[in-house]
Amino acid sequence: MSGLALLATVVLAGETPAVAPPPERVVPENSFLFHLGGRALDDDTFYEPVEEGGVLGFEYVRNLTREPSAGLGLELGLFLAADSDDSLGVDVTAGFLEGSIGLRGRVDAGPVQLFAGAGPTFILAAIDIENGPDEDDSSAGFFAHFGALFRFSDTFGLGLDARGVSGTDITFGTFSDTDADYSQVTLVFAWNP
Repeated sequence: MSGLALLATVVLAGETPAVAPPPERVVPENSFLFHLGGRALDDDTFYEPVEEGGVLGFEYVRNLTREPSAGLGLELGLFLAADSDDSLGVDVTAGFLEGSIGLRGRVDAGPVQLFAGAGPTFILAAIDIENGPDEDDSSAGFFAHFGALFRFSDTFGLGLDARGVSGTDITFGTFSDTDADYSQVTLVFAWNP
């Protein structure tokens, strides 16, 4: 029987062919996220001219619950941010290394995943002034972030992440007290092996 004859028979009989539902999304146990973007320090007066810089980051997410529509996970993050500029003919460089751990929640809506997370963070900060002192300090703080990922497949995704840190306290030797609090926005590439 030809395809057209089969279709006419089904239509005349009032039956609709069965359509298989799409396969349910598989939530990976582990996710790796790579960040690239910009960071703005809250204390822009102290850090001028190096108050805005680039940031690279990496996050590991262990999905504790693997329901397709929503879930909770543990996240570990490592970020490196730096900026270098000239102030009155003197080179100034600031660098920040940050490690964090927190809880992460997610909600899936089709190919889009919304997420948010928060937890403690630890920042190492350093400032280098040409022909001047090199100073460094460290501090604990608190981070929170949110964003969205568009999944191209169960393995790859691309999105945006907005992150902020507060509660840090940094002292650079002979300089006045400041902090390493910041706001940042990054492009996120997600890989779910």
